[in-house]
Amino acid sequence: MAFPVQAQGRVSSTIPGKVRASLILAIVVVPIVLTASPARAQTYTVLHSFTGPTTDGGQPIAIIRDADGTLYGTACIGGESYGGAAFTLSPNGKETMLYSFLAGYGSCPDSLVPWKGEFYGATASGGAYYAGAIFKLDKKGNEVVLHSFHGSRDASHPVLSLSDGNGVFYGTDYFGGVYGYGMVFKVDAAGKETTLHSFGTGADGSRPTPGLVPDEAGNLYGATSGLDLNCGSSCGTVFKLDSTGKLTTLHEFTGGADGTSPSTGLIRDSSGNLYGVTGYGGNLNCIPPYGCGTVFMLDPSGRETVLYRFSGSPDGSVPGGNLVRDESGNLFGVTSYGGDASCWPPYGCGTVFKLDTSGKETVLHRFHYSPDGADPVQLIRDASGNLYGTTYSGGEVLCRPRAGGAIGCGTVFKLTP
Repeated sequence: MAFPVQAQGRVSSTIPGKVRASLILAIVVVPIVLTASPARAQTYTVLHSFTGPTTDGGQPIAIIRDADGTLYGTACIGGESYGGAAFTLSPNGKETMLYSFLAGYGSCPDSLVPWKGEFYGATASGGAYYAGAIFKLDKKGNEVVLHSFHGSRDASHPVLSLSDGNGVFYGTDYFGGVYGYGMVFKVDAAGKETTLHSFGTGADGSRPTPGLVPDEAGNLYGATSGLDLNCGSSCGTVFKLDSTGKLTTLHEFTGGADGTSPSTGLIRDSSGNLYGVTGYGGNLNCIPPYGCGTVFMLDPSGRETVLYRFSGSPDGSVPGGNLVRDESGNLFGVTSYGGDASCWPPYGCGTVFKLDTSGKETVLHRFHYSPDGADPVQLIRDASGNLYGTTYSGGEVLCRPRAGGAIGCGTVFKLTP
C-alpha cells in the first residue's frame, strides 16, 4: 500500500497536545560536543497575531499550505463557541475564519490532512462523547463529523497524521486503546474507525506521539513518549507497524545522553533513515536532571545516532513540533523553550533552528513573546525554502486565552532563512 500524501497536521511540543511542556535496542550515542553558531540575519514576519476568543481564535496548532500560497490552519481555542476554529490566511496575511467548532461537533482541532480539495482532521476533545472526533471540512467552511470517539472504548485525544491517497487516514491517540496507553488507528472517508495497535503490553511503549511516517511497502513508523520524565516503565520508543498490524520496537530510549521522551513524529529519508527529536535527555546538566532534548537519527537497523544535544540558552531547549528536511539534508525544527533567557526567565520562549549535515546548529530565530510569539509548535517549508509556523502563545499580549494570564493567543509566522 502506498502513501502518497504525507501528514501535514499538527505536531505539538509536548504530549498530550495542548498541555504545554512543564519543567516537571541497539544504541550508539556519538559523543558530539557542539555549540550553536550565532544567528545570522533572517527575515522574520508575523503573518497574523491572534486576538482572541470569539474573533479569530487562539493557540494555533496545525498549518498547511496550498499551491497558491494560502495557509490553512486550526486554533485550539476561540471561535464563536470557544471550541476552537479553522482559519485561512492569504499570502498577504489576511485571516478568515473558516469554521467555529462546537463541543458536540469536536473541540480543539489539532490536525489537518488534505485530500481531494477538502480537509480531514481530528479534535482533541468534544464530539458526541467528548473524547474527540474525526471531521471533514471543505474550503467553504462546511463541516461534517465522520466519527466520534468513545474514550476508553477506542480513543481519547486523537491526532490524524496522513492519508493513503485512497480515502483512508491514519493517526495516533495518546490515551485510548484497550489498555489506556494510546493506540494507532485508521479511519475511512465514511467514518469507519479501526484500531491497528493498542499500546501498553510492555516493550511496545506507551503514549504514542502525534505523527506517523510511511514507507513504500505500507509500513508505518512512529514514536512513543513513555509515561513520565523519570522514565517510569519507558523512556520512549521508535516503532514500526506493518500492514498486518504487527508492531516492532526499533529503538528504546534509555533516558540519558541518547534522549528521553520523543515529543513528536518522525521524518524519513530515501535511504530509510528516521529523524526525530526527544523533548528531554541529552545534556543532563540542562534542566537537571531531565536534560534539554536531542535531535536523533535512527538507521534502518535501529542504530541510533545523536545528532545534537540542546543546552538551553542560546540554542533552545525542549524541542517539539516537527522536523523539516531540505534537499541537502539540513534539518529545521523548533524548540518550545530556550533561546533568549530573558523571555519567561529563565526558561526562554523558544527558537527556530537549523541543523546541518555536520551537526552544526544555527539558531534562525529566538522568540521574544511579543510581538513575535512564544512556544512554537509547528513548522512547514515551501519550495523556495521559506519556513512557516505557528506559536502557541505570545503575540498580541492583550489576548487572554484563559483566566489569570495575559500570555497572548499565538501567531502564524514566516521565516526566510
